[in-house]
Amino acid sequence: MVVTRLIWFGILVVVLTGCRRTAETPTAADVSASSSETTPAESSSPLEGDLWTAATAGDIDAVRRHLAAGAEIDAKESRGENTPLALASFAGHTEVAELLIEKGASLTIKNHDGSTPLHVAAFFAQPDTVKLLLQRGADTAAKNDKGQTALDLVSKSWSPLMSGYYRMVGGVLGVELDLKRIKQDRPKVAQILRDHQ
Repeated sequence: MVVTRLIWFGILVVVLTGCRRTAETPTAADVSASSSETTPAESSSPLEGDLWTAATAGDIDAVRRHLAAGAEIDAKESRGENTPLALASFAGHTEVAELLIEKGASLTIKNHDGSTPLHVAAFFAQPDTVKLLLQRGADTAAKNDKGQTALDLVSKSWSPLMSGYYRMVGGVLGVELDLKRIKQDRPKVAQILRDHQ
């Protein structure tokens, strides 16, 4: 039991540090890890920030401007090696994720721990984004560096220990995660993934 908890803890740290906040990413006020119904942020300047920041914030207009200006759609940010699609998936910005996919973003590029955008969306319990990624061909059998599929990341039942893990992850990322939403949506995401296999 203790070994299982330590393994789970290690997996969470590895998976989630790939999405950690950097100087180029928004603060907790800018990044809402709430449901996929989050309203995209408005942007006032033509190329404020970068593509990763715009994707994380759900600023679809800024994403469009960065792409039109020639930003590399699958470029990885420096800390966790996440692509803009992985960051939009983390935050549940399904409309941004859809735009990135339509413009050619890869569903298979992995971050520093081998997680695909599907792993990221699943772990952060973003059902609409998970559905989109699956509809567009994301591989449910893809495994991260720990040998886990996206379904493996959301299969366990919620517990006080898991709640603590998510709190710790929020601290690492510098955001306050909506634990109530994540707890509610994890089983939905697990079922979506099971139904797709």
